[in-house]
Amino acid sequence: MTNYPTIGIIGGMGPEATIELYRRIIRIFQREFGARDDAEFPEMYIVNLPIPDVVAQVADNPEVERQLLQAGKNLVRCGVQLIAIPCNSVMFTVPMLREQLQVQVLNIVEEAATEVEKYRARRVGVLATMTTVQNASYQKRLGNAELILPTTEEQKRITQVILNVLSGEKTASDRETIRKIIDRMKECGAEKVILGCTELPLLVSDIEGVVDTLEVLARSIVRWTTRDTLPRNLFKE
Repeated sequence: MTNYPTIGIIGGMGPEATIELYRRIIRIFQREFGARDDAEFPEMYIVNLPIPDVVAQVADNPEVERQLLQAGKNLVRCGVQLIAIPCNSVMFTVPMLREQLQVQVLNIVEEAATEVEKYRARRVGVLATMTTVQNASYQKRLGNAELILPTTEEQKRITQVILNVLSGEKTASDRETIRKIIDRMKECGAEKVILGCTELPLLVSDIEGVVDTLEVLARSIVRWTTRDTLPRNLFKE
């Protein structure tokens, strides 16, 4: 039986991205640690929160912070030693959560930015929700790089695609929409493009130079849990 720290996941943002995060954590343990028996996987608690919208409008609702804090407290009572949130949009709450909960709380933006910095990219594209863009989450963390953000029209399209994925629709036309925005950012000099919303990796994958924040978070969780060094080269060159 393993003796891993207990993992807590505050999910529901969105629910399917939460499922995918759990699946990827399990796959990493299977493929890279040879986990097979049930006892060879870490203990995990997952909370699925019905928070107010943080996709189509900028999050300024105190209910978002209240729900996240309450979920964190519930997980701490379950004995978790690590909390992760598979959502870029609510990372503005992490400083408060760290202070109030006093357990390790991973920040998906910080983790993704750390990965990008290893490639010394001078220009980085970011696809994200309006909340993430207007809170300047990646702008603040990647201050040494020039960020290429969506145009106003592209942002409207990204928002609609994210909402479609949340509703269970994953269409070829939406996939093509995201690919075209990524291509435009690359034409503007982006050396890496961050999928800064965890719904987007559910729609597009295996694109050269794209940074999948859901995969980054999954590996960060496993790395922290096992104190092991996993491969850092996560992106296609």
